Amino acid sequence: VLALLALVISIVVLLAVVMAILIATGGPSASGECGDRPVLNQAALANDWQAAWDGFNGALDGGQNSSVTFDESQTTSRANRFLEEENVPVVSDVTICFHDGSADAYGKAEVPGLAGIPVLGGLFDANAKVTGSIDLSGTEPRIQIDDLDVGNVPGPIADRVQSRIEDAVNDALKDFQIEHHYSVAFTEGQVTIDGSP
Repeated sequence: VLALLALVISIVVLLAVVMAILIATGGPSASGECGDRPVLNQAALANDWQAAWDGFNGALDGGQNSSVTFDESQTTSRANRFLEEENVPVVSDVTICFHDGSADAYGKAEVPGLAGIPVLGGLFDANAKVTGSIDLSGTEPRIQIDDLDVGNVPGPIADRVQSRIEDAVNDALKDFQIEHHYSVAFTEGQVTIDGSP
């Protein structure tokens, strides 16, 4: 019985080591830049984003069409603040990158089942790159992940990571009600949101 227990423990430890190696190898680089553009994550930039959004939304509330443009640093800073405020633990250290017609997010993602291991959980956070969209046509914003790169993490586990990120962020977004009509345009390094009442 002790030999069987020792064998099971050895297999579990071996699998954990193999997963840690798979998570640590391959995948996107760490966040903090978009190509050759450095991206900052600062409280002042998150405040700038929020002030610009409040002015934009105020114009819409007043019955005027309006437009607002954000750069990658402002958006990255506000996204990280949002994740902290809404206690979305499955993703952290986010960097948002804008390209012509699309956006990517880089960050750390918790690997389900392994991230909760006491003391060792942080070893199982993987660098991730998410490509997707945000739907602003309903009553609340919703993200949809079109592609997730977590390197050498096996497909079924990567699918669980993608599902956990989508679910956690969309649950946090349920508190936000869409009250106006928006259109979003991505260009290299920035996003422009046009709105009408």
